[in-house]
Amino acid sequence: MTLYSMIRDIYRPSELHKINPAMESIEKYRHLPQERKEKLKVIYGHMDYRVRELLPPNSRYVTLMRNPVERVISHYHYYRRNAKDPLRELAMRSSLDDWVTQCNLNEMDNGQTRRLSGSMESVRFGECSAEMLERARHNVQRNFALVGITERFDETYGLMSKLFDWPIKLYLPRNVAQQRSSIKEIPVRTIRLIEKFNALDMELYEHATRLFADRLGQTDIENEVRLLKEKRDNPFMLWGDVTSQYAKEKLRRWLKV
Repeated sequence: MTLYSMIRDIYRPSELHKINPAMESIEKYRHLPQERKEKLKVIYGHMDYRVRELLPPNSRYVTLMRNPVERVISHYHYYRRNAKDPLRELAMRSSLDDWVTQCNLNEMDNGQTRRLSGSMESVRFGECSAEMLERARHNVQRNFALVGITERFDETYGLMSKLFDWPIKLYLPRNVAQQRSSIKEIPVRTIRLIEKFNALDMELYEHATRLFADRLGQTDIENEVRLLKEKRDNPFMLWGDVTSQYAKEKLRRWLKV
């Protein structure tokens, strides 16, 4: 959500289109008038890599990968605090162990490998394969302009700034749980259980972190990271960035209405 807020601040509403995992969202994009599609600069959202079949051939792909254990913990607490989601009741009556092993949600079974291999819903729970991992590894290495790391967001932002000529602003974290279990508070037995059910994601994440380190070694983002730190330490610069984002978000919602 933090990345989404950045995108919505940088680009005009007419240049953006959001896709979520639901099939009706993909069909909505498929049936957009060609004139509307030609104006788009960014298509963003939680989507399967198969969506590339619908996109222009010169599209550039970016993704953020997250430590699989942190991702599972965050996923669990997201549903527990989201009162409007139909899965909240299941999350509230499930322990974290049960959520991982018994909910049969594909997101909990190597969800990142599923998405990046283009097999999110086509493979049943518990049936992810080494071939899917290899396909995902190939995609992130060969077909993505950038694979960022959530835990290293500032550096990821610096690389995106270089890649897309984005301005450096301070963006407040969005959709971050205020009260959730820290990974240090989770029993080792539960950590091992999460790793077992996401073994392919663990390998893919390690591969992505190596690609990320290589990219950092090839790109000078010292000025971008320094500017982010200066903005965090300067209340006036922070206030200016946040006020500008708030105003643009309000305007965007007003225009949508």
